[in-house]
Amino acid sequence: MDFHKTYGIVAQEVGWVPAPGYLLRRNRVLKLVEKLNPGQLLEIGCGAGALIFDLSQRGFRCTALETSRKAREIASYINSKNENVKFYANAGNWIECFDQIVALEVLEHIEDDHAALKSWYSWLKPGGKILVSVPAHQRKWGADDAAVGHYRRYEKDALIQMTKKNGFDIEHFENWGFPLANIIRPLRIRKYKRKLNQHGDADKSRDLYSAESGIERTVEMKVYPLQASWFGVLAMKLFFGLQGLFSRTELGEGFLLLATKK
Repeated sequence: MDFHKTYGIVAQEVGWVPAPGYLLRRNRVLKLVEKLNPGQLLEIGCGAGALIFDLSQRGFRCTALETSRKAREIASYINSKNENVKFYANAGNWIECFDQIVALEVLEHIEDDHAALKSWYSWLKPGGKILVSVPAHQRKWGADDAAVGHYRRYEKDALIQMTKKNGFDIEHFENWGFPLANIIRPLRIRKYKRKLNQHGDADKSRDLYSAESGIERTVEMKVYPLQASWFGVLAMKLFFGLQGLFSRTELGEGFLLLATKK
């Protein structure tokens, strides 16, 4: 396991490397996290646990909720020497336990997203912060959505209204990923079309697909040497800057919001 100064945790020995899309989102998330005072933080759907590692290194006392057994195994390995993180397969009695909640690419996997937001609201202390990311624009629905267990993509106004309706004040809203995420998405769609053809009905396999979301890195493992080269790192830094310039548009592949519990 290594720590890359630009990409964060890399654990090729267990088949996990940071994908470009993950890195684009991580870049924007860590910039927003700089505005938060470290406290008791819950990450919902922590996946491989790389981001929770980043957050714990920034002083947050972290709890991670992850229902996928395989993801928890990778996350536990990545955080094996990290005493500031606790992992759970199921939610506990967490009423007003946390100062911050992070839920990245999670809401779209939950059939009743309103109920999920209500639960998360109850887990936050008064004045607590929530950081959420979701895929943008239902018109962009594709095989990659079906093959990772999504129920929907989101529109800006509807997401803001839903967040406010469930008791939050919006502090920050942006679009992330443009232009790199848009460039690589057709390749993702092609990859996941093959997966759907192999596994059949997406609805019947939704739980399985969700469990693998965020940790399946077969293709990414092959291209990671290029991504980690001096040229790849330079290019990724360029795309980090570009997505920041376009963060106020709706051109990217996802929305990211920071909100406060009223």
